[in-house]
Amino acid sequence: MFKKIINKILVKSGFRKINRFPPNAIISKNTDIAKNVLMFETAPITIGEHTMIACGVIIHTSTHDYNDHPMWLKRIDRPVDIGRHVWIGAGAIILPGVRIDDYAVVGAGSIVTANVPEGAIVAGNPARIIKFRDIENIKNNKEKIPDYGVGHSVIKKSFLNKFCKSI
Repeated sequence: MFKKIINKILVKSGFRKINRFPPNAIISKNTDIAKNVLMFETAPITIGEHTMIACGVIIHTSTHDYNDHPMWLKRIDRPVDIGRHVWIGAGAIILPGVRIDDYAVVGAGSIVTANVPEGAIVAGNPARIIKFRDIENIKNNKEKIPDYGVGHSVIKKSFLNKFCKSI
């Protein structure tokens, strides 16, 4: 699998961004984006540092007004904001206008229709809060956070690979 780092962002083959207008994505450093991630960006998408986005995730910024006829006549664009240290599980769908706060976890296959508070673990369709992470403990472990480094163009392993092998 081909992987590369662009401005300290880990991007794997199959990642796609669909831009109908000038690019709107702001992706912070040390972000891990897996293969087959789709960003439909007709409004800004902001992704904070040290965030992991698993394979098959869809981040969508466009919707339609179902009260208007025909629906396709009026498109509504809303930004998506994903905080720092967020993990979005495989196959999750993030809908327009959603804010996922820092340290949150989105379960695999979840459909996020509303804002996710800091440290929340959400799952389901629509995504609902299951519980909260111990944020204070996490914030005290910052020295364990790896940095991909500067100047690398190709790497052999994802940040997640070393943890997945130990499970």
